[in-house]
Amino acid sequence: MPFQPMPYPQQPKRSGYTFLEVTIVVVVLGVMTSLVLPRVSDASRSLRVVHAANVVASDLELAGALAAQRRTPLELRMDPSRPAYSVVTRDSGRVVMSRTLGVDSEWRLQSVVATPNAVTIFPGGMWSSSVRIVLTEPGHNRTVTVTRAGLVRVLP
Repeated sequence: MPFQPMPYPQQPKRSGYTFLEVTIVVVVLGVMTSLVLPRVSDASRSLRVVHAANVVASDLELAGALAAQRRTPLELRMDPSRPAYSVVTRDSGRVVMSRTLGVDSEWRLQSVVATPNAVTIFPGGMWSSSVRIVLTEPGHNRTVTVTRAGLVRVLP
């Protein structure tokens, strides 16, 4: 009988990963996260400012519609200390709607500057003066304007 070599013993199949493989994956994921995270947080700040500007623009359009619906002048009052704004009836001062935009709100904006701080909205759609509201977050800002004719725009 000819010589037959002994077969090599079968190695059991591995089921899992070695410590080195897991460590490499964790390190690569950590490096990728550290590179992406600043960009994601910057994008989220930008989106918060854009969303807040759109909400302010919608509220200003709603204020004009409420003045027309109620057939009475309303007043838009800005509170720069909070920052917040409210729409009140001009004769009784009753609050019709209000919104906070500062750090204690969902938008967490650093500052909101309005020029002027108070303006009257007439039932016919006219405003007593044009309004400019600048919403600011570090590195990002949006401006919402209203013309005397009631045209609301969001500017970059």
